[in-house]
Amino acid sequence: MKILVVEDARLVAPMLQRHLHRMSYQDVVIVESAEEALENLKENGFGLMLVDWSLPGMSGVELVKELRAGEKYRHLPIIMVTGYSKREEVGEALQTGVDDYLIKPFHYKTLEKKLRQLLGIQGLDG
Repeated sequence: MKILVVEDARLVAPMLQRHLHRMSYQDVVIVESAEEALENLKENGFGLMLVDWSLPGMSGVELVKELRAGEKYRHLPIIMVTGYSKREEVGEALQTGVDDYLIKPFHYKTLEKKLRQLLGIQGLDG
């Protein structure tokens, strides 16, 4: 499965990529802005997106709103991966159409669990 990671933090993006590789997701594309994400979505087919809220230019929440407004990406699984942790922020992200929400910092096992749940994959423990 091809995964698009939209993350502008230069330390977080490679960490996410390592976690995904550890989970056997080798086809990972990292971009640093929502605008780059939109371009990559046009050119490539992705099975999942991990999106940071705080991005330069268009925010991750605005990106999700735009994707969910059209038919093409309405069902693309999206997890918001962000440091925003207030209840209102989580609620806002969920209302825009993200499928799940992961608060930084996190343990890679938490990411793995969320991916398994979202994609309907059974793990060794479940």
